[in-house]
Amino acid sequence: MSDEEHHFESKADAGASKTYPQQAGTIRKNGYIVIKNRPCKVPHVNRTDYQLIDISEDGFVSLLTENGNTKDDLRLPTDDALLTQIKDGFGEGKDLVVTVMSAMGEEQICALKDIVYSFIVALLHCRFVFPYLVAAKTNMLITIMLRNCPIMVVG
Repeated sequence: MSDEEHHFESKADAGASKTYPQQAGTIRKNGYIVIKNRPCKVPHVNRTDYQLIDISEDGFVSLLTENGNTKDDLRLPTDDALLTQIKDGFGEGKDLVVTVMSAMGEEQICALKDIVYSFIVALLHCRFVFPYLVAAKTNMLITIMLRNCPIMVVG
């Protein structure tokens, strides 16, 4: 043997990893993931849709809940594209529905839908079930026909 001794640093690990790769879609609620070498618990996330009623001067929105109450404690989103869509749609007088995601006691607006557009898309899908139901849109006037009798005009 040589006179030199070989010294190895011990890391107290036999090469086995404490983590393993996993696809994002397979992560479960209340499971753990590692972000920046720190363990993080996966929270339970809720998604709720509210109708937009008003936007205040200080950046808060007034939302209508399912049971008819108002929710006034939410700020406008910080995403510029979504913020512009909300302000422009509200300024044009459109009926808007915002999607709010909530987790760990925090809530944020993350999406926007136009109520009339969503209603028409739903009606067009219903034509397969109700063949006599027809929705026609002309110059922002939407007429819903049932056997050639107008039953609703939205404009």
